[in-house]
Amino acid sequence: MSKKPPGPHGLQTIPHTLDFIREQIPYIQRMAREYGDVVRFRLGNLDNLLVSDPAIIHEVLVSKAQDFHKDEITHDLKELLGEGLLTAEGDQWKRNRKLASPNLQRTQVSVYADIMSQLSTDAVGRWKHGEERDLHQDMMHLTMEIVVKTLFNLDSGPELDEVSHHVDVAMHYFHLMTHTPWRWVPEVFPMPARKDFKHSIERLDEVVYGLIEKRRGGEEGHDLLWRLIQAKDDEGEGMDDKQLRDEVITMFLAGHETTALVATYTWFLLVQHRDVLDKVFEEVDRVLQKRQAGFDDLQSLSYLNAVIKESMRLYPPAWIIGRQAIRDTTLGDYEVKKGMQILISQMVLHRKPDVFENPDEFRPQRWLEPGFEKSLPRHAYLPFGGGARICIGNHFAMMEAILIVASMAQHIDFELRMTTDMQVSPAVTMRPVVPVTVRVHRR
Repeated sequence: MSKKPPGPHGLQTIPHTLDFIREQIPYIQRMAREYGDVVRFRLGNLDNLLVSDPAIIHEVLVSKAQDFHKDEITHDLKELLGEGLLTAEGDQWKRNRKLASPNLQRTQVSVYADIMSQLSTDAVGRWKHGEERDLHQDMMHLTMEIVVKTLFNLDSGPELDEVSHHVDVAMHYFHLMTHTPWRWVPEVFPMPARKDFKHSIERLDEVVYGLIEKRRGGEEGHDLLWRLIQAKDDEGEGMDDKQLRDEVITMFLAGHETTALVATYTWFLLVQHRDVLDKVFEEVDRVLQKRQAGFDDLQSLSYLNAVIKESMRLYPPAWIIGRQAIRDTTLGDYEVKKGMQILISQMVLHRKPDVFENPDEFRPQRWLEPGFEKSLPRHAYLPFGGGARICIGNHFAMMEAILIVASMAQHIDFELRMTTDMQVSPAVTMRPVVPVTVRVHRR
């Protein structure tokens, strides 16, 4: 017989909602510490279940996936992403994935390796010895250049800078929705951020639809937009302009924002752990021998691979996975009512002491220990999600992160100049609160 999940008393809804709005990650970490791997709590009008047991996570993402669809927050993203891979459901999602997935397989994205390395090398070549820079902003600009080149086969310029600006406006709006009570305010009330958001969506549509029209009439290429235009389903039908628009903006966001955060957090950790950074320098110098990194070097950069994995364990850019129960069901021994929001947070899951020894320590070596990865419970490590809806851009993102850090490490070292510890702001992604200030030292 199923039982009710543990959690704080229902009369505490208002103070718990305010606590969550003020500091989301500390709040859910506290809930997990106090109540265990399955916790029920209310936030505003939403009934939530925080799940941190890998076996129950497997039920949510795999064995009982048919009982759930994307959560309320992800549903809100449809205003920006439409029916793209991140937000679509059912048959629409299956068709989207079938059309897009072949173009993001490891062998297919290998053609972008040289672009990633060259643009990374060019970027650090413009940095001066001794100058101070905001590493996060630099990584955002670099990954924008990479995604623009690989997605559109274009060099960055005013048109693409405008796309980036309007995506940032939209992300700021969603950040506001998750950090203030505005989420529960009806749309009829005036709100400047919402007006800016609507304007940005209009401008994004104008620019992206223009790029799609131009690309349909252009020459054959290897860029992702061209590949998506050429993709056909079993009936020989391709994507219409609306679907292309939704997938392009989804890929722009995923390929730009998340990888910039991986690179930022990786360097933040490296400069505080000189022993680890010295090993990265040694491996990069030995493997690359002063030449540009390429696709064939990825497996040889095994220590850097481990560094990136450990960085994503401690600071996962995609910090939470959300689902909503579409019918009454059970998870483990617990009852789950229709409409309940299911939350899986990597910031809890990736720091479980019963899975990761000394979970708060930055220790890349753990990923190189024989049998370590195979010994992990299934769905204990989810930097790219899991189940059928695992991120199809994971090969692209992992390759991009490794090549960016390797290309940078060939030429520069950093000195951390931040005056505070890393504070993060979780919304759609997990961004740093303050500039990640570093001083550049050329190698």
